[in-house]
Amino acid sequence: MLAICNRGLVRCFRRGRSLLQALSDLDAALVQGTLEQPDDWDLTLTAALDLSYEELSPKHQQRLNTFAALAEDTAMPITVLARAWGVDSFTTEECIMDLEMGCWLQPFEFGAPVALRDNVLWYLQNKLQVETQKAALQSILDGNKPDSGHWQDLTSDETYLWTQQLWHMRQAGRQAEADALSQDLPWLSAKLGAVGAHELYRGFDSQHADPGLRWVHRAADFVGTA
Repeated sequence: MLAICNRGLVRCFRRGRSLLQALSDLDAALVQGTLEQPDDWDLTLTAALDLSYEELSPKHQQRLNTFAALAEDTAMPITVLARAWGVDSFTTEECIMDLEMGCWLQPFEFGAPVALRDNVLWYLQNKLQVETQKAALQSILDGNKPDSGHWQDLTSDETYLWTQQLWHMRQAGRQAEADALSQDLPWLSAKLGAVGAHELYRGFDSQHADPGLRWVHRAADFVGTA
């Protein structure tokens, strides 16, 4: 949180504010978000993140919102982000570095997957409307679907998509599509070849009521534990 506040002070300086004025502006912004319970850590953190979020350009806000689609403790490859945003790799890396400097992302290494800092996923999922989160999920799915229109045509090196695809679909409200894919033999065969039996099994919703899907799940369970 100190790093976020420090960035806020730097932005105040760039607008020509003195040190005392910058500290007063920052204090006012934090108090505004924590007036009712000034000792509540979550509210203080939220106020600091709100301050940083409002300083982002609309385009950077939209791109940061994509990370609300992440499952907890996962990182997203730059290639997946670039396709979701509809931009080239250079623009993607430039945006990622800007978001890292704003203390939204973990330290970035070129070529490595991108991960959020602690508490940022919680913040985004609480701040954004459900429809905004679903739109972020849709952009990942639609931007990364193979040109053929068939998910089984994903290349074997698209590990993130193979392992997270069904989760993204369910979170986006596309349960029927996820269920149909889970029973599609060409897709099952392609996923098994790409990421192995354990990931094939792990992706299933074992509580689903559809009898056909339960049989597929049991078969995947057998393969995964064999």
